[in-house]
Amino acid sequence: MASIVSSAVIKAICFSIVMIPDLSVWAFGLIGMFLGLVFVDLIRVGFELFFHGLGKRSQVVCRTLVVGGFVACLGWALFSSLFAASAASNIASPGSLLFFKHLVGELVAVATTLPGEAMQLPFKAFGLLMLSDSVSIQTLGLGGVSLAIVLLMAIVVYQLDRWTISRTLAKETAAFEKSTREHPNKARWNTSAKRKRVNPPKTNQSSKSQPNPSGRVLPTWLSGSTTLAWRQFLGAYHYRMTVALSLGIPTALCCIPLLAKHEPLMMLMNIVAGLVFYSFLLLPSALILDFRRDVDRFAVLKSLPITPLAVTLGQLAAPVSICWMFQWTVLAIAVGAGAVVGWHAIIAGLLLLPVNTLIFAIENFAFMLAPYRRNREGIDVFLRTILTFTGKGVLFAAGLVGVLAWAFASKAIAGAIGWPTMAGMIFGMGAWSMTLLVATGFVLGISRMYARMDPSEIVL
Repeated sequence: MASIVSSAVIKAICFSIVMIPDLSVWAFGLIGMFLGLVFVDLIRVGFELFFHGLGKRSQVVCRTLVVGGFVACLGWALFSSLFAASAASNIASPGSLLFFKHLVGELVAVATTLPGEAMQLPFKAFGLLMLSDSVSIQTLGLGGVSLAIVLLMAIVVYQLDRWTISRTLAKETAAFEKSTREHPNKARWNTSAKRKRVNPPKTNQSSKSQPNPSGRVLPTWLSGSTTLAWRQFLGAYHYRMTVALSLGIPTALCCIPLLAKHEPLMMLMNIVAGLVFYSFLLLPSALILDFRRDVDRFAVLKSLPITPLAVTLGQLAAPVSICWMFQWTVLAIAVGAGAVVGWHAIIAGLLLLPVNTLIFAIENFAFMLAPYRRNREGIDVFLRTILTFTGKGVLFAAGLVGVLAWAFASKAIAGAIGWPTMAGMIFGMGAWSMTLLVATGFVLGISRMYARMDPSEIVL
């Protein structure tokens, strides 16, 4: 609760300072936003506790209902938007913008229904409190109602926490009793029994003279990377529903340019730009299948007989591969829709691999500078998130400036050597080489930081 309140205070102060021109009374805006943020965080914590306390079957049913309802609402909005866009052919707007306009309109219309009004009701008190222009009985009443809503939600979260703890203990007790019934011998403690010492099998000394007695395929400096990568892929399979939902939204956003009419090359450029942007902005937070997931296991990883470079490559393999599969899916959709030439899409997909490596290498490099546990809350995490997001924005802007400068440079180089038609190839190969070089530098930097890291110094 202390972390929720502290982070809400910082967010409310930042919001109220930015909104000073629009707030009649700054203090009311600060108090209303603070109470609203605490209420939202309490709702999130309450849902997490409730879901965690459910059984496996109930969790599956809950997931199915939520996903089914979301898909049904989104499908209805898409159908209505497509119908409205086809009917309004006399509007002079691009097809994609018109479709997006009607899609947003259909989603906003849900707020006018009875369930939508009921969900907005608690937030209206916070909004009216923030917009109050003077101290009055009505303002004091709004403040009391807002505070009562927050306190009531805190009581609900407290009761949910107690219920979740009792449910968890009941599930663990039931699992232990079931294991005891199925394997009664394992539950007995025989103090007189002694474990037999099993002598290790004798190794054949002649095998040392063989060139590759273990059948190892990878070189020694990469040994163990595939095991770590396989473990992260198993984690992705375990959270497959979450990963699928996280990738579904950027897939839909990247496919929006397909609704407009462009030349195949221009369409490919729009889609690739969207893939790079959303891969850089959204996917690192959705695919936490690397060092950020194993901050509690750094001591175990350091004890393994694996080189730091092999650990780094093994940790980055899963998110980079999943991101690459997402990009290939979008490109396949574009080719299937007839908007992009096939061999153009293949070249673009191959060029995106070092970009993915660079994206996740930057994310892990920033994490390794100051490792921290996931799902932490508090002022330090809030400030770290702001600084990380700002730094990523600066890096993205610097990358765009570098790409633009190289575009002009490649055109000048092609003209200087007398092959002006080769400017595109020079630009593509140069951009790919520079991206690969920078990604390699970040990977080596992560490996070096991991080698120097002391797990005992990590603040959890």
